[in-house]
Amino acid sequence: MFYQVGLSQIFNHKIVYNDEDFQRCRNFSPKVGTQYGHFTEKNFPKEDFEAHGVVFKAPIIGIDQFDNIACEGQIISIPPQKVSKIYSVGFCEIGRFTENIACLNDKKIVSNSKVFFYQFGILGNTIRTYDIQSNNCKIALTDKKTVEDAWLYYYESLEIKTNSEIDALVLPDNPFLHIMALTLKLFD
Repeated sequence: MFYQVGLSQIFNHKIVYNDEDFQRCRNFSPKVGTQYGHFTEKNFPKEDFEAHGVVFKAPIIGIDQFDNIACEGQIISIPPQKVSKIYSVGFCEIGRFTENIACLNDKKIVSNSKVFFYQFGILGNTIRTYDIQSNNCKIALTDKKTVEDAWLYYYESLEIKTNSEIDALVLPDNPFLHIMALTLKLFD
């Protein structure tokens, strides 16, 4: 059984743009959508989406609406339940990072799991990052800009090492790490 975590109330960053947003941002900063890149609304799922056999809740995309979390140590409350895995979809704004997501029970850490995401750009078939350091980190979504250029969201599967119920998750304190969706695998 799976539980899709609702994140829209704590989204604090925007990376998916429609044409109007895109043009407004281009007027402010000519590099938007080029060197720094942003995902386009037409290439982003409008409904829940599947990545590597796991279904995720798609953020609602709209003008002046945040669609992801820039991780700053946010605490996400969930109904108390036993969790075996955390599945996430996200990316790194710059570089690559490995950080911990803490699992809490009654405000005490019962498990820490490392999440690893890469920078969101590729050039041709070459990922613009360094050596892959996590077998669990895979491409979840792509937004193809040109034949040679695309932007990526990554999927990560994290093992939870506790038999305790979990009632909250604590995200890393690293605003370069962005999370779009979380799904939990529950013990049967």
